[in-house]
Amino acid sequence: MNRNLYFWRRGDRVFKRRRKRGLKNMIFLTIFLIFLSLLYYFSGQIISCPQKWELFRVKEIKVHAKRQEIKEEVKEHFSNPNLQSVLSFNSDRIKKLIMRNPYVRDLKIKKVLPSTIEIFVEEREEVAIVKSFEKFVIDEKGEAIKKVDGEISLPLITGATLEEKEKISIALSLINDLKRKGKLEFVEEIDLSNPLNVGIKLKGSETKVFLGESDHIRKFERYLVMEKYLRKEFGRIEYVGFYDSERVYIKTFEGKDKPSMDIFKIGGLK
Repeated sequence: MNRNLYFWRRGDRVFKRRRKRGLKNMIFLTIFLIFLSLLYYFSGQIISCPQKWELFRVKEIKVHAKRQEIKEEVKEHFSNPNLQSVLSFNSDRIKKLIMRNPYVRDLKIKKVLPSTIEIFVEEREEVAIVKSFEKFVIDEKGEAIKKVDGEISLPLITGATLEEKEKISIALSLINDLKRKGKLEFVEEIDLSNPLNVGIKLKGSETKVFLGESDHIRKFERYLVMEKYLRKEFGRIEYVGFYDSERVYIKTFEGKDKPSMDIFKIGGLK
C-alpha cells in the first residue's frame, strides 16, 4: 500500500513539473508571436507612410578619425545621404569602400536612431620609412602603408627589408623608446645592417652612433650628453661605438682616405 502511494506521489510531481514547463513555453511563445506581430505592423506603417519613413532618413554622419582626408573620403561615400534610411543602411558595403584607404586598419559603424550614422575609424600610424629597393612608409606593426612619393619627415630604416620582421621589430621598439623619451626628433636614420650593433644617425650630422646589441636608449642618451665634448676633442667624427659598458670607441676623419681610431675611456654607463 505504501509502495503504491509512493509511486502515485512521484508521478504526480513529475506531471506538475511538466505542466509548469509547458505553461512557461506557451507564455514565451505567445510573447514572441506578439513581438513579431508588432514588428510586422510597425514596419508596414513606416513603409506605407512617407512622413514616418522620413523620420529615419540619414541626416547626420559623424566620422571619428584623426586624419582629415579620411573624414572627407568617408563623407564622399554619402554624397546624397537623404536617399538612404538608417533602417536599410548597408553597413557591409560602405565598410568595404572605406577599408580601401591604406590608412584605415579597421572601422565600426553604429546606427543611432532616428537619423544618425556614426563611424569609428581605427587608423594606421606612419612610424618610419623602410629603404630597400624602394622606400615604403610603414605603420606601428611594421606593415607597409604606401610607397614614398615625396619628402616625409620620418626616421629612415636602412639595412632591412619589409620581409625581415625581426629587424623591423628591433627598429620599431627603438623608435617607441625614443619617442617616449622625447629623443625621436633628433634621429634621421636607424641602421640595421648588423642587428647586433644597431646604428643611429642624427639629423644634420655626419656621425653614426653604434649602440651594440642592447641598452640602446641609455647609450644614446649618454652620447647626446657627450656629443659637444667629443667634437671639441676629436674634430670630425665618422662614428662613435658603444660596444661595452666601459669604453666609447671613436673613429675620426683624417682626410678623405685616412681614418684613424681613437679610444676614449669614460667609465661605466650607469
